[in-house]
Amino acid sequence: MTEPGLDEPGRLELLHLAEEALRRLAPTLPPDAAALLRRLQAAVPTAELASPEAMAAGAASLFALAQDRPAGVTRLRLLPPGPGQGAHAVAEVVTDDMPFLVDSLLGALARQGRVVRQLLHPVVAVRRDPAGRLLALGDAPGAVLESMMRVTLDAAPAAMLPGTAAAAPEDWPALQESLARALADTRIAVADFPAMAAVLRRAEAEVTPPAAEPGAVEFLRWLAEDISCCSAIAAWRWPRVAASPRCRRRISACCATPPCRSSTCCATSPPCRRGCATPWRRRRRSASPRRTCAARCTGRSTPTWW
Repeated sequence: MTEPGLDEPGRLELLHLAEEALRRLAPTLPPDAAALLRRLQAAVPTAELASPEAMAAGAASLFALAQDRPAGVTRLRLLPPGPGQGAHAVAEVVTDDMPFLVDSLLGALARQGRVVRQLLHPVVAVRRDPAGRLLALGDAPGAVLESMMRVTLDAAPAAMLPGTAAAAPEDWPALQESLARALADTRIAVADFPAMAAVLRRAEAEVTPPAAEPGAVEFLRWLAEDISCCSAIAAWRWPRVAASPRCRRRISACCATPPCRSSTCCATSPPCRRGCATPWRRRRRSASPRRTCAARCTGRSTPTWW
């Protein structure tokens, strides 16, 4: 069933004009570029559609970015405001479709104080050759789903989160670096989640009643629910001395087994400054009881720790 409003005569005419503008702007592009244009605008209300020329320029730019993407690589481009670009900045992303992409991207933008004016995010079936060159869009044998995003931003930053200052207005390289880091950490967390889920299942077996604390098994099962992604798990062995009740390990994101691949992980340091737990690098030689710590992301780019 077609969604209401997508076949309005006025909307169809605007999209037709946008396709004509696309052919004038980039006459060498294949018909798949026009298909991407329609996919980009599919969720935009008719009243909010941009001019045909602007829609054509956006589709041509994103299609060009998608031309070459080797497996496992994220293509990211930040277009600052200026001549030929207009009054707003634009971030373009082409990557494998995976959970938490939009939340991670929006979180990184918020930390930089960047206000999102429009987010276009079609998930497109894509066929590529072994080198990553784009062959065609659309469902076909060998096609995989890719996320293609085009995010329009205000040129001026603002302090959007408590305790954070607005970023420098012209510091676009820092913004691109922040977005690249957020997308890279998202890829790591999603790829490592199956291994972390296996650790949680082993931990569940270790805390079975009657030795388990009340609610421990239910808590571990909740961590592994499909609605979230476990971003970090660390298993420690504790010395046979009284441990500080405040002992908490706070790291950003790491994989289930060392060495960690995250750029923000401190998994090689002791979990407690009071010295009440053994460091990660020594835990395999310890015969003390094991304690498991996990982080669970629920639609936010900042994890919560237990």
